[in-house]
Amino acid sequence: MNAADCLCSALALNCCQFAFLSRRKKSSPQSIGSSSYPTNNNNDWMSKLDANKKLRDVVIPGTHNSASSTISKWALFSGVAACQNLTVHQQLNEGARYLDVRICGHKDDIVISHGIVKGGKLSDVVDEVEAFLCDNPKEFVIVEIKDETPMTSSQKHQVLHLIQSTFGERMITYKDLQTWFQLKQVTMGDIRRRLKNVLIL
Repeated sequence: MNAADCLCSALALNCCQFAFLSRRKKSSPQSIGSSSYPTNNNNDWMSKLDANKKLRDVVIPGTHNSASSTISKWALFSGVAACQNLTVHQQLNEGARYLDVRICGHKDDIVISHGIVKGGKLSDVVDEVEAFLCDNPKEFVIVEIKDETPMTSSQKHQVLHLIQSTFGERMITYKDLQTWFQLKQVTMGDIRRRLKNVLIL
């Protein structure tokens, strides 16, 4: 088991997964792209946490099969495959900070997947996360990427290149996991000072 596996296991205790499928109370609408949805203005809740608060003491809300809203409603089995009806960007604005992203290789691209049902491009989902973090630099997001079906070495390198080229310096690295980003002691202040606000598992 490597450092990332250990971290994932530990954080699982703090990550509460849920689906954004319930009806909401009326609130001011917020537009993203062509859609509009009621928002509870939770886009910056982490920035309000005390700098000395340890990450391990933060309950991190997350979503199950986070990018499954990219699955077409016309796709076979979409009724059970699409676990979310908000985009990843919308979920982050609602307060989610752990994303469960499931993928597979499809032709020359990497796409979202839930079992045999395929959704949109991983690159679009990654761009949504990056856009959110650009707008909310004091927030911290954990993205767990899982392959739903076995992927080739070339496809795995494609995913790695996409992640590195998109998030760049803001991403927690393996070296960080071996040094300052120790789950027992890392604080929100540590994360903010280093301008590192996304962890890929």
